[in-house]
Amino acid sequence: MQMTNSHPAQRQLVHRFIDWNIVEQWLKRFPAIGRAFPINLLRSHEETPPYYCHYMAWRLGTWDDETRFARLDELLAGAESLPNWSAEEPLLKSPEFGDFWSLVWQSQVAEYLCGIGSDVQWAPSGGPDLSAHVESEKWYVECYTYHKSFDLVLFIEEVVRQVDASICVRYDKCMPFSLPKDLKRSEFLDRTLSNFVDPAYVECARSMARKEYPVLLHPKGENSLVVYMEGLGTYVSGIVPTRTGDSQKYLENALNEVARAKQNANKLDIHHPNLVAANLSLSDGAFSAFNRADQLKLSIPDVLLSPNLDALAVAMIGIDKRLEWSRFRRIAPTITESLALNKMTCAV
Repeated sequence: MQMTNSHPAQRQLVHRFIDWNIVEQWLKRFPAIGRAFPINLLRSHEETPPYYCHYMAWRLGTWDDETRFARLDELLAGAESLPNWSAEEPLLKSPEFGDFWSLVWQSQVAEYLCGIGSDVQWAPSGGPDLSAHVESEKWYVECYTYHKSFDLVLFIEEVVRQVDASICVRYDKCMPFSLPKDLKRSEFLDRTLSNFVDPAYVECARSMARKEYPVLLHPKGENSLVVYMEGLGTYVSGIVPTRTGDSQKYLENALNEVARAKQNANKLDIHHPNLVAANLSLSDGAFSAFNRADQLKLSIPDVLLSPNLDALAVAMIGIDKRLEWSRFRRIAPTITESLALNKMTCAV
């Protein structure tokens, strides 16, 4: 497909890097992925802003890690075997880049519930994502992936790494961080990625990085996002500004945001007992905050749940991991007499 400069930069780059022959090869090799994402679905979003691709088309067309596709195929095969899988069709058809992680997390939770309970199924129409019988109790489980602006950052990072593997993306950890939302995202991506369409610009940056690095490619503006290139030259400190905020305060805010996001969602008020299962792995700040709390034996901040929610548990795992009891930390309630909840979640 011929590109012109009239197209947004992210469209030019995405269309340059997705290899549709490779996409079709992966779809044939991994049948569950192929059933979930037929080629006509993937190609239907080539002109859909702000990303100009379906989230799975990007991964299939640019990733070269067979183990991740094998793991995803395993997850999808398990997910589609459960009753009411068709209810998840909107998530499969979505062009939102971040919905990939939502799909993976929901499938990981479903796999976990199958290992500890019975009669696991997707919600037939509305209501929490999953239900399962655990210790003779029927529990409803609502899955949540902590997206905020992190999926937009990760899209930028994956695209520029295709341009050159030495290009890095960074933002201040444990600090307020917000990128444009909704319709404003496309213009933001075009502005952020416009220089990377030009091979001469990238080669000039490489030449500079051979002498001194990091080379600043997208300076910190009203948000803390920075794009820069590493190199083989002399390292110069201070070029890439970074700050780290109060990790305990950040973690407290993140956990309360999760609770607020789900307190009136998916009819949880009439589905009890229920558990909100949140994955915070997209946030570098949350990841480092949890690690710091573990290393220093700090307490996890208390979270007050609304009457609609019965329990909240969080994990920090990517696609390459299985959800395990020891990784599924119960945040609230910290003390419970429920055998089922104790079996599902770990209170540390």
